Amino acid sequence: MSAKLPALRAAWHAAARRNFQSWLDRGGFSQYEDQAQPMPDGDTQQVGTCS
Repeated sequence: MSAKLPALRAAWHAAARRNFQSWLDRGGFSQYEDQAQPMPDGDTQQVGTCS
């Protein structure tokens, strides 16, 4: 089993690198930034606020 560990570790790191790059290409943390949403009364409300 120990002979397989370096190959498994290398495969895991390659997959993690691809996933991270894909996440960066989608905008990274900026894709989660709060966006203003229109309210029925015409006002706006920030998503995630405590009001």
